Amino acid sequence: MNTASQSDTAEEKPVSIWYIVGLASFTLGTSVVMFCLVQALQATLKPLNASTGLVGVLTAMISMNMIWVTPYASWKSDRIWWGRFGRRKPLVLVMGPVLVASLLALPHCHSLAVISVVTFVVTVGLASLMGLITMAIGDSIPDRQRPLATGMWQFTANGLAIFLMSRFVLGLMDPGPHRLQLGGLSIGVNGAGHWPYTIACCIFVVTAAIFLLIFHERYVPPRPGEKFRPFSYGREIVQVREHLLIYIILFFQPMFVLVGSWYFLKLATETLGMTKAQYGHANSWGGIMVMLSCIPLGALFNRLKYRKAFTMAACLMAIVPITWGLFFMRTEAGMAFYFAAQQLAFAVFRLNFIPYITEYTTPRSVG
Repeated sequence: MNTASQSDTAEEKPVSIWYIVGLASFTLGTSVVMFCLVQALQATLKPLNASTGLVGVLTAMISMNMIWVTPYASWKSDRIWWGRFGRRKPLVLVMGPVLVASLLALPHCHSLAVISVVTFVVTVGLASLMGLITMAIGDSIPDRQRPLATGMWQFTANGLAIFLMSRFVLGLMDPGPHRLQLGGLSIGVNGAGHWPYTIACCIFVVTAAIFLLIFHERYVPPRPGEKFRPFSYGREIVQVREHLLIYIILFFQPMFVLVGSWYFLKLATETLGMTKAQYGHANSWGGIMVMLSCIPLGALFNRLKYRKAFTMAACLMAIVPITWGLFFMRTEAGMAFYFAAQQLAFAVFRLNFIPYITEYTTPRSVG
């Protein structure tokens, strides 16, 4: 038996909880960028009198690019080895600066055409990095610790990011002076449209640096001769039932969030006269719900079959917007309740769908 075979069959050593936390923190950076594309971009477009159709296209662009850019970036990453940078770090080193530069430029664009182009570049950069945490968990965390890593990922990406950006950052787009309270430190700033983008870039740079410093992986020989054929890839998605289900859900679930976020932001700021700070406080309860529920839910679903949990998630995702979101959301408290219930529904779904994706796609992605 050669050395490579021995390393493959040897029992994987557990990693420290701090390594998992550090690895999962990368999703905080990508998630705050996603927040800007979902929430802040609408406010950026408002002074330019953009049509509802254009706003919808731009906010949905991330979902469209995730269908093709994310799989290609993951496929390419599986087949390279850049010396001491390995397979995964080059994605951050190449696409990270593109993402940061385009996101910083976005709020300073004053033409709908330029904003459309820059938004496309941002979404391509973000989509190329969205699948990185899944691959990193598979590369460096043992099987028995992956449920914990997935829970930390959900805590960070869908809980902490939403809470921080909604509660403390979104309101900075309102005109006038603001006070940022950071522990015992108080910072005064003037409200401006660039703050969510600037803060998101700072968070992304810090979390990307942490990822580059701590991530480690085993050597895998590169496979430069293989080519990514998009049409063959598209046929495989349609032909393989599990892949078709995955991509249908990966398209419609973000679209559901985007449409809901666009509608309720417009309802809050234009119909109800709420400030962005008030809307952000209501939206932050969704992040709080995820942080409180994702770890207990993960423990619960380890005991349930996927089918039962999916049924529960589908019921929640249908009942929440119909019974509460569409008829009773006329106050800040009502919106807070809705966003908390919505994120609970998505937490139930994601904590089961992510292991489902791993089960059906990991052998193909690493084989």
